Amino acid sequence: MKILVVEDDVLLIDFVARCLKESGFEVQTTKNGEKGYKLAKANHYDGIVLDINLPDMLGTEVCKLLRCEGIKTPILFLSANDSKNDKVEGLNLGADDYLVKPFNHDELIARVKALSRRPMSYVQEIICYGDLSIDSSKREVRVGTKVLRLTPKEFQLLEVLARNSGV
Repeated sequence: MKILVVEDDVLLIDFVARCLKESGFEVQTTKNGEKGYKLAKANHYDGIVLDINLPDMLGTEVCKLLRCEGIKTPILFLSANDSKNDKVEGLNLGADDYLVKPFNHDELIARVKALSRRPMSYVQEIICYGDLSIDSSKREVRVGTKVLRLTPKEFQLLEVLARNSGV
């Protein structure tokens, strides 16, 4: 199984890569969110371990872009942010799991193995079509950065059309 690890902390990326390799995973690493995004688009991975607080492109943005493009690779967020709201936001953006730093070796391996057992089908929380993004969890529609005000029926209709547009 091939895992992509995107983490900017040199010591942590080495630790995560070593743990995964010792457990039989093939591992590719990068310390850069934008490069991680490009690697995830261009290659097949069985899972992505993704730090949230990356200096060049936040992991949440990487996740959102991948999900908007229909990439279903399971994503495990790593983060020092441990509030319930941070975890909920990460999962609503399309991550499959969320692990708070510091963590132990056994928990990391167990979570990556659990991700690999899940089917790669999910209901997309954020649907993108050009500049239009529809966030199902927040029931929010944006064109670029502008939030559109829609009635519940308008939102429901737009969401159904977007989900079935073949994008």
